[in-house]
Amino acid sequence: MVAVESLRDSLRRELQRRGAHFCTAEEGRRLRAAVWPGGVLARSVVGRSATEIAEQAGVDVKPGTRLLVCSVLAASEQDPLCREKLSPILGMAHVRDFEDAVKMVCRLTGQFGRGHSCGIHTNRPEQICHLARAVKTSRLMVNQSTGAGNSGSFSNGMPFTTTLSCGTWGGSLVGENVNWRNFLNYTWVSRPIDRPKTDWSQLVAPYVGARA
Repeated sequence: MVAVESLRDSLRRELQRRGAHFCTAEEGRRLRAAVWPGGVLARSVVGRSATEIAEQAGVDVKPGTRLLVCSVLAASEQDPLCREKLSPILGMAHVRDFEDAVKMVCRLTGQFGRGHSCGIHTNRPEQICHLARAVKTSRLMVNQSTGAGNSGSFSNGMPFTTTLSCGTWGGSLVGENVNWRNFLNYTWVSRPIDRPKTDWSQLVAPYVGARA
């Protein structure tokens, strides 16, 4: 999660209200060591609850904790928190403003999820359009869960799937949610059509007049 600095305190309070535990620097170190031993995601944490993972990492959390949050300073390949986690662990970075947030999202997706997806929480259409034009992902979830929305939902119109294709950005032939329509064979019936007749004088007249 990349958040602008002005939202730091309010976002932290809201996440805590919803069951998030913010790890200290030492807790973050222990969590990284337990979840990525030798730099590889441990099978024992995949799909596990936040309390189970915290126990494995030796991090004390309140009963009912739903999310473990650790600070991320930059989009770094060396920090496993910038990669896919497959568990209720969230890396959080704070940036100065929205423009910096877009740049960081582009770096994160470029390194770890080229062509896949990202999300944005905002009520400003211009911010949505700006991110969509800048980021190289096939899906942009607006004000909804990327985990639940990417693979299709009745509330967003995305096709239901277990295969999220990533376009040429991610080395795929298509950039959509692969679904039953992709497995249909089509026969294109092609008949001759009359070749359109072009009046070249009308096409070039405006430009000839402009040069004159």
